[in-house]
Amino acid sequence: MANIIVFGDKLSNALFSKCIYYGAFNKRFYSKVNQMKLAAVDKRIRILAANQVGLEQNLFIMLPQSSKMIPSEYKVIINPKILKISNEVIENTEESISFPQFKAKVNRYKTIFVSYDDKKGKTVEEELKGLESIWYQQAIDQVMGIPCISWIASQGKVELKPEYQKQAELNPGFLKAFKEYVDVGQQQKYQERNLYSVNPQDEREDYALQGPTHQPHNYELYEKLLRNLENELFYTF
Repeated sequence: MANIIVFGDKLSNALFSKCIYYGAFNKRFYSKVNQMKLAAVDKRIRILAANQVGLEQNLFIMLPQSSKMIPSEYKVIINPKILKISNEVIENTEESISFPQFKAKVNRYKTIFVSYDDKKGKTVEEELKGLESIWYQQAIDQVMGIPCISWIASQGKVELKPEYQKQAELNPGFLKAFKEYVDVGQQQKYQERNLYSVNPQDEREDYALQGPTHQPHNYELYEKLLRNLENELFYTF
């Protein structure tokens, strides 16, 4: 069973690292994906990205809404893309197994049309609605190194879960770091995401053609606060 990285672990930098384009899925990688499936079933979660278990390949697994929570029912989504997005956007409260202490409010498209490669190398195209659309968007963000608590996804709309509040109150340093992290995120000039920005960029593309990034104006401060929050969290929970 794969070990899921949790924010505050020594390997938690991986949660903010972008996965790379995966050219060919081969049988030698089956065992790693199967380990991801076992971990997802054990934790009762529907999506799990490669960088949440320390892998760098651009893929995630997702359990369709109508499927039973058993390993064989999980889809393997390789090199995911979003081809079309609906005009309707909903604000969704999200949690992540890698950030168990937090929840965040994230704007998601209600309907999307996607493409990805399956484990046989076949390109699949399909429309996703409702919860499956949200799960896919959350997972594709994660493989880009954008977890739901990040500034890019949440715009600073991050909260500490009530069950961790009492523990956090025992560490004023953590509460201070968390408040600063949220405040900085909310003060940034937010650039609306579009179809281009919600897709991972193919590593083979010319980076000069990729357009603007979605970093805060004072990104160095944001990154410093994130590290402070991580350090305080590591010693607190």
